[in-house]
Amino acid sequence: MKLNADKSFALGGVDLFVSGQQLRCISETQILGDLISFDHDLDFLPNMPEARVKTCLSRLARIAHLPGTKEDSLECIGLAAIPTLYGGEFTSLQPEVCAKIRTRIWEAVRSGAGRPMKACMEVLMTVFCKGHVVDPMQFLDYRTMLNFTRLAKFDLQSQQDLREVWSRYKQGEFDFNSCAGPIANLFRILQSINWQWTSPWSLMDSSNKTWLLPLPLSDKPGFAHAIREALRQSEVARASGQQRLEVRLQPSADMLGVEKWIAICNNTEVE
Repeated sequence: MKLNADKSFALGGVDLFVSGQQLRCISETQILGDLISFDHDLDFLPNMPEARVKTCLSRLARIAHLPGTKEDSLECIGLAAIPTLYGGEFTSLQPEVCAKIRTRIWEAVRSGAGRPMKACMEVLMTVFCKGHVVDPMQFLDYRTMLNFTRLAKFDLQSQQDLREVWSRYKQGEFDFNSCAGPIANLFRILQSINWQWTSPWSLMDSSNKTWLLPLPLSDKPGFAHAIREALRQSEVARASGQQRLEVRLQPSADMLGVEKWIAICNNTEVE
């Protein structure tokens, strides 16, 4: 593989040479849609790039006109539309944008029919479909959590950085509500699913089970299932008004009286 010196650049002030030619040096650029700047500190765009959102909405509109069953539509959404929202580990999805995408998903599943005002979106995203595949919020949070578990396999410098961030977090020096980036997103997710980051290399779920990082091969399926279940329960809690997050502050009309924790898997099994 040969590098083209005219199309390449050095980032962050280092001197790099290709075939004896020095690369031009820049202080900031966009990589996978996210801003990285060396003018100050490592920085990230606070919100999902608009182009990805437009692509997702455009594909959902096309899926709404496809023939087939609701299950066919959900499969198409999970394969062709939601994956366009890649990079959620670095950029968050604004609540109003997430709500818009969810509404378009509802319409796509029902061949363009609108959503009744009293219908609970969270029920669709937890009981009637695979939320980590179809729901933009669960999709991004699920990927963020799985990718975080891979940090333990990074180089020594990355491990040291993670240990320093965790120390600042435990000492109360890190305000994730005022920051953007993968660690800030991680904190937000952990808070929403009632998990704890107990050490740089361990997480504790809501049942007090400790997951050690890096995950042993035998633990990976169980960890992935635990994350999916926690995200589903978080959505149910939000819908029933028992979790005051920015997406929904009041209980949905058809969720009044629903308990916070329900056995979703048991209720969706077919005997």
